[in-house]
Amino acid sequence: MRGFRDRDFVQTWEGMFFCVIGNAHPKDRVITYLKYVPSRLGRWGGGEQRYARILKSYTTISVEEVLNFLKARYPYYVSKLENLDLEMITVPVDRIKIHFKPEDKLRQLSMTKPDKLDRLERAALELTKLLSETAGVDMRYLGVTGSILLGIHNPGFSDIDLVVYGRNNSFRVETTLEALNEEGVIQRITGERFRKWVVDKARQYNLSLKDAEEICRRTWNRGFYKDTPFSIHPVRIEEEVEVRYDDIRCLSEGSAKVRAVVVDDEDSLFLPAVYKVSEVEFLDGNPVQDLVEIVTYEGFYSGILKKGEWLEARGKVEKVVDRRNMKTYHRLLIGSFEAKARDYVKPLSVEKG
Repeated sequence: MRGFRDRDFVQTWEGMFFCVIGNAHPKDRVITYLKYVPSRLGRWGGGEQRYARILKSYTTISVEEVLNFLKARYPYYVSKLENLDLEMITVPVDRIKIHFKPEDKLRQLSMTKPDKLDRLERAALELTKLLSETAGVDMRYLGVTGSILLGIHNPGFSDIDLVVYGRNNSFRVETTLEALNEEGVIQRITGERFRKWVVDKARQYNLSLKDAEEICRRTWNRGFYKDTPFSIHPVRIEEEVEVRYDDIRCLSEGSAKVRAVVVDDEDSLFLPAVYKVSEVEFLDGNPVQDLVEIVTYEGFYSGILKKGEWLEARGKVEKVVDRRNMKTYHRLLIGSFEAKARDYVKPLSVEKG
């Protein structure tokens, strides 16, 4: 039986739905964020089993707001993760009622007669089959997450949220989406929708409109299929998870602004996304000699940079103690609560001069 993967969901005995973050977790807890809570007036679900979305946006500010809600109402869903030097939303394993797996939901949809599926479920299944056939990715490496996974979606307004498992499969799907867009099978976010998206992201992440527009333009995993919004989320499989929760200890060493070149983008599509870097120049903050990677928990910044590109980033400097290899190094973390959404990583349009 596999463990907890990024984009899985768990439901607790109170009926709350938490989304799993990443693939590395403590032995007795799962690192998550809370997304849906029972609510008589909620827009998700049906009948007496209705739910409201408590997470306003996928930003650290929104996650921190939900964390504070849990601290006041359900403090046992918040814990100090000593290895990450972080207080975070976590679900004790013994409080999990149901573990929802995206691949299981896709299998269920595939085995259901089409006339028993609603419009959104049919579209999700069609899109998944299309990606499988065109990208050459076996269906067992794909899944359906979000509200469809939980069975609380509303065909009138819910999106299609898919996962693709594995590094190579994820890059294949990324390339395939480009081709499908050119063929008109799927559509990118364009026009007034794109302009509104840019303005929203600039506000949420304290970016200039120019920077937000460039990052949105590079965002490959969102679009429309038959007028329905969709998103696709790469997830590591077990053999690709090189670092377990107990393998490292992170120690905060202030903040910094840097400029660097990407030397490895193989893990840039996942959450957390990792960009290996070199030729690091400190523009602000105390410099360290061995800063070798930019790590972001903000999904907005995943998959936007390729090997050979220059970047600028602001974030929390962390000393990483690698217990497996008995070595230390530094990284710049994007997506910390301390940064208050003022951290970022962005491409530079000109090479270092």
